[in-house]
Amino acid sequence: MIITKNLTVVYTVNDKESFKEELARLNNDFKSSKGEDWAITAMSHGHEIYRLELIESAHDEGRHDLLDEIFGLPDPAKIKSISELETY
Repeated sequence: MIITKNLTVVYTVNDKESFKEELARLNNDFKSSKGEDWAITAMSHGHEIYRLELIESAHDEGRHDLLDEIFGLPDPAKIKSISELETY
């Protein structure tokens, strides 16, 4: 059996009101991992997993000139690929 050290879960929230209870539960479980069997230790609002995908694409294509633009995107989900960055 392989035990995962970290697990990333991405929520897509279409109704903020109905998500309030789950968000409260997540915030309640957010704590330091020291001495705990498990803990939620990081959370991010927005499309940060997709931002990472864009960063990896730019790196793979040698387009390091786009990294600052990717880091500065207010909502990375508004673009479909790094090719759109020059027209965004």
